[in-house]
Amino acid sequence: MTLGLTNLDSQGFVVDAWGLQQNRIRYSITNATVNGVPNAFTASSGMRSAGIQALGTSSSYLYVCASGTGTTATNCGTAQALSNGDTIFVVYSLGKNAATTGGTSADEAVNLKTTLNTTPVFVSKVASGQTASEFDDLLLWGSRYTVIDKLTVAGQLP
Repeated sequence: MTLGLTNLDSQGFVVDAWGLQQNRIRYSITNATVNGVPNAFTASSGMRSAGIQALGTSSSYLYVCASGTGTTATNCGTAQALSNGDTIFVVYSLGKNAATTGGTSADEAVNLKTTLNTTPVFVSKVASGQTASEFDDLLLWGSRYTVIDKLTVAGQLP
């Protein structure tokens, strides 16, 4: 409500197009310590204190993988990496089936697990309705380079 967003549920959370409580828009932001600064991307002046060079060289933030098969609890493992540890934030929806099954495929299970256990691994791929490999989650993510660029242009960094 503070941001002036619409499509809110009864408790004020933004929901996706399916509009149910299970369909709340979710997000994850890395809690990485960078250059000795804990939670560098969320702490007040954290990015400035860590320094642009350190922010640009660390590579263990969030991972976005093309499949849940082969992922580990901490990275893409043998799955193709769409974002190999340089993602700062992920905004996502569990899709239409969040209201029913929450996703039953291995790929959707990774995003559901991330929601519940805050692991740094997500899956993004083309939508599929095939049984046992269904996928309707929607993800948007931003790399460290995008975040650093936008904050530099806005005069918030260095």
